[in-house]
Amino acid sequence: MATKKVIVLRGEGNGGKTTTLNKLIKKMLSFEKSTFLLGNPNNATFTDEDKDRWVIIKYYDKTVAILTAGDGAQDLTKNFEEISHQFSDPIDIYVCASRSRGKTIEYITKKFKDNVILWERKWDIWREDQIKNPVIEKLRNESNDLQALVLLDTIDKI
Repeated sequence: MATKKVIVLRGEGNGGKTTTLNKLIKKMLSFEKSTFLLGNPNNATFTDEDKDRWVIIKYYDKTVAILTAGDGAQDLTKNFEEISHQFSDPIDIYVCASRSRGKTIEYITKKFKDNVILWERKWDIWREDQIKNPVIEKLRNESNDLQALVLLDTIDKI
């Protein structure tokens, strides 16, 4: 069996991991040679960038599974189990979210102990007072867009 590659976007809870991974999904599906294979929810319309989901995409010659939920180990475990029960073909690359420490890190490290794991820190822009600010929100959105492109570039190269 070929070694799987796992890209883990790790960061604080509610730090934008789901949004970044949903942007990655939309970007991947914008290419002609990408095909939506399966997902939960099982549709190819991704208008809510803050909603957790998992998808499997045929991206050129690679089968890529993306799991956006990563703040809790239970969600991560459930999503990996759903994928293995619903999709029997091999997956070349997993991309998932994870907290920066704790149970999600332990789960991923144990599940993929014999595979290549690439850990990517979630970029974030914030204010200490946490007051909503249109400029900060615009910068945060642009940061998510750019990090999705970096993840896509990583998928292209591994």
